[in-house]
Amino acid sequence: MIIQEVLVKLNAKYKNLTEHLVEDHVQVDAIMKLLSVDFRGVRFMGIHGIGGIGKTTLAKVIYNKVSSCFDRCNFLKNVREISRRSDGLVHLQKQLLSSILDLRFSSDTFIHDVDQGIDMIKKALCDKKMLIVPDDVDEKDQLEKLVGKSDWFENGSS
Repeated sequence: MIIQEVLVKLNAKYKNLTEHLVEDHVQVDAIMKLLSVDFRGVRFMGIHGIGGIGKTTLAKVIYNKVSSCFDRCNFLKNVREISRRSDGLVHLQKQLLSSILDLRFSSDTFIHDVDQGIDMIKKALCDKKMLIVPDDVDEKDQLEKLVGKSDWFENGSS
């Protein structure tokens, strides 16, 4: 049991938070309850609100608390900004795939268009318990091309 616990802790990937963070335990506890990492199904959850109220910080806090419970984790930052570029969604798909598969990617490998990226992500996600946090999403299309539907994922993913 000790070895397993150490391996879980070593697998954790942490996001840097501000040095003087005042954590809102009520919000964190509410999200942790909704997320329920012991749940065997697939969960999709969104944090929304006006800009500047701490959605990204809250997502990072939750990510840091639960990332060790998953086979693979990814925090896709600046989705709105990156997806506005001509190759933005493909770039985000490559980022996601490289973290899932533990690979480095170059601009000319893996994926040549969004549809090919969707197919590769589906295949890569299907047998792993995943935590994916796409941050700063402002269009449904971005989510559909990055995390798609629940049947893309192994049970227990969020």
